[in-house]
Parts: sequence; structure tokens; C-alpha cells
Amino acid sequence: MTANATASGTASSTASSGSSGAPVVQRFNGLSDLDSDNLNGFAVTPPDQGLYVGRDATLAGDPKAVWEPINLAARETSVNGTLLQPDVSLATLFQDPFAEGDVRCLYDPSTQTFFFTEIGFPPGGPNASLTSTVNDVVVMNSRGIAAYQFDSSLGGTCLGDQPKTGFDNNALILSTEEYCGPTLSNYEGAIVMAISKSQLVHEDTTVSDSVLGPVSLSGIPVTGLDPAINTGTHTGYLVNSFPFDAAGNNNAVASTIGVWSLKNDASVTTGHGTPVLTGTAIPSQSYAFPVPAASTGDGSVTNGITSEAFLNPDDSRMSGPVAVTQEHGRIQLWTALDAAVTFKGGTATGDAAWFAVDPVGKQVAAQGYVVAKGASLLYPAIQPQRSGRLGRLAGHRVHPAGRVPGPQ
Repeated sequence: MTANATASGTASSTASSGSSGAPVVQRFNGLSDLDSDNLNGFAVTPPDQGLYVGRDATLAGDPKAVWEPINLAARETSVNGTLLQPDVSLATLFQDPFAEGDVRCLYDPSTQTFFFTEIGFPPGGPNASLTSTVNDVVVMNSRGIAAYQFDSSLGGTCLGDQPKTGFDNNALILSTEEYCGPTLSNYEGAIVMAISKSQLVHEDTTVSDSVLGPVSLSGIPVTGLDPAINTGTHTGYLVNSFPFDAAGNNNAVASTIGVWSLKNDASVTTGHGTPVLTGTAIPSQSYAFPVPAASTGDGSVTNGITSEAFLNPDDSRMSGPVAVTQEHGRIQLWTALDAAVTFKGGTATGDAAWFAVDPVGKQVAAQGYVVAKGASLLYPAIQPQRSGRLGRLAGHRVHPAGRVPGPQ
């Protein structure tokens, strides 16, 4: 199905200079490209980190654990950084020798379950055109560990890329970008996959799912459709930005985002009816296409990993976790994206544009920017306080060795 909508709603705006004042409770090194290289025998960049904290019922004492998967390895530690078990490759974690990465990790407190997702391939490996992708899903709870594969290739015709993951009370919700055709050059838009959450949690032998899409908004194939994490309701919500135009060209400056609802996703468990996905384009603050971030890299190569002088921010799609708050019965979705800002004198650096979206009222409730003059902020992730106020925005901060010129 394709959802077409026109812009509607109003937006209020607030700004942030980016300091929550919250103390750092623990600090320790996470996984690196080099760790992954040492484990797998080859280098993979970028690491594409996933990270979540929860109770690991598969270990004695049900300890609070920090799972950090990257491309192509995973590590489990205590909250103070103590290793709980040896690092594992994604091939081992997902029981898939053709694990590809783009890994996410979530924890559902209501079922005390970890969910891990990534791109994989069915048994036998990828075909020559790579149009045989699946969403690998691993479930970890008191029942043990179970691994599943769900077709994300639209029947073997497309490459399902960059799975993004969230959940509501009924379903684990994934979205992938669909690149189709013999050379994978035809971008069709994003699909949404709803997977029975109760069947996953019970680690059933057979788990039901439903695929919707690819979808577009305002005639533009949707890129970076990101599901909300733990809506606490029987409705799933998703958001997207517009980094590209209808022809696939970079959007120099955009001022619209998309908000989506996924209803009746309980049907993937009950078999009654089908899920319904609807989307609306709404006005937002402007966000400029990001520019490369100057770093302290010197171009040297270690184990095939280059110390890069400029770091690639990719584009302005929403790609970080979508956090959820509820206050007085009102749901807000909190998310952020890479953008660019120009200081006086014409110097452009990376900044984080953040949004609090009301998915029921279909409007931006609050928004703003986090800017660090003389530095770039890459791949932001926002964590609001429980009250719904802006709590903390994390990401990679890059202090440039030199200035980055740019017209934006």
C-alpha cells in the first residue's frame, strides 16, 4: 500500500544549546572497529552501534546488563563496564553466517525481553544481486535465546537496507529501505514489518508477520522511516524526515517531517483483519543537508581501518532511536537528525536538529537545535526526561582540526 498525504498541522518552536546538567554515572570504553576486526578477522566500517540496558534472565542472578552490538560484533557488560561474557560475532549472535549488520538492540521491560535486529540472508547466502535480504531477529529472555528470519526483499526482488526497530504492546515493528531492480538502483521507499510480539516473547516455533508498503508521502518515497520504542499502547508510531526530493536528489533545506500510525497490529497474532498504516506530512523547523565533519584523523591505516580527516554524516534522515513520553495521557515522540548550520563568516558545521512530535494531533509540539561552535555533532540520539522535557542528547562530537567550508 502507498499512503499519500498533504501537509497539515501547526508547530511551535523552542531552542536548546544542549546541556542537561545530568551527571555521568559510569564511563567505560565500548566496542570498536578494531575489536570487531580482531574477532572476525576483517574490518567493517562504520560500526553502526546499537545499545540498550535491561535484565538478562539468561545469566545467573538476572543481572542488569548493557548490550552493545556493532558491525559485526556484540558485547555484554554490567552497567559499570565489567564484561559479563566473551564478545561474540553477529554471525554467532544471530545464528546467521551471512550476518550483514545495521544492528539494533532494544529491551521491553513489560516482558523482560531483549530484541536484536539486523540485515541477514537466508540459508545459503546472498544471491548475485543481493536481492535476498531478511530481517534477522533474536529474542533473549528467561525462556532462552531464539533466532528468526523475516523476508525483507519483497519476495526476492529488492535489497532491504538499514532496518530500524521499535515496538508497541502488540508487535515488534521494523522498517527497511527497499532498493530494487537488477542493479539495486531503483529506490522504492520504506516498508513496515509488524511481527507478533507475544509469539516472539514466547519463542514460538512459528511467528507471524505482516509487511506494508513501500510507502511515500507527498509523492516522495519515504527514507528513514523510524519506529517509536515502547509506545505503551496498542498503536505503533513512526516518523521520517525528507533528506531527498522525489527525484532522489539531496534536499538542501527541508522543513517537513512525516508522522505515521500503525493500527490493528494485534492482527498479526489474532488473525483478525490486517494492520493499517497511515502517514501525514507536517511542517517543522528547517534542517539543512549535513556537511562532512573535519576530524583529527591523519589518513593513516591500521588493520585496514583509515584514520579519516573528514567524517561522513551521510544525510539528514531520522536514524536514531525514537523515544516516547506520556504526560497527562499525551504521547510525544522524541527524535533527532544530522543537519548543518552556518556561523557568521560562512563556516558550516554539523548540528543536531531535534523534534518532539505529537502523533495523535499530527503536529510538532517542540523542536530546536543543538550547536557546538567550532565542532560538529554527528548521529544524534535524544533521551527526554520522564516529564517530557528535553533531558539529554547524545551523539558523536567532533572537534575539527580545520574549518569546513560550505554554502549551507
